[in-house]
Amino acid sequence: MGYADVGADIYVALGLVAFYAAGASPVAFAIASVTYICTGLAYAELASVYPYAGGAHIYAMKAFNDMAGFIAGWAVMLDYTIDMALFSLATAGYLSFFFPWIRSSTINIAFAGFNLTVNYLGLVAA
Repeated sequence: MGYADVGADIYVALGLVAFYAAGASPVAFAIASVTYICTGLAYAELASVYPYAGGAHIYAMKAFNDMAGFIAGWAVMLDYTIDMALFSLATAGYLSFFFPWIRSSTINIAFAGFNLTVNYLGLVAA
């Protein structure tokens, strides 16, 4: 879900895009930019039409039915879960470059524990 991940994805995807797109990296980033802009504008429009908490769940439910909303809601939850794992790995990779004496797996576990703690405290506060 591009609308939530654009800030962190650039650190993970930059090298991959440069490797696979080779000389066409600017074109790939231009296409991705158009996609992000369209997604952002669609969410802005939907948020103004349906000013309720729930995001993708509400939008899919209003457009289609309850089952579509259920699937969209769980798809977003799955996306966030995968993102936490992916960014934990990416953070470990970057930090192990700057601190080579610390094992990458140790950084990964510490960062995952930090994410878990922050999310748990957020749930308790809510």
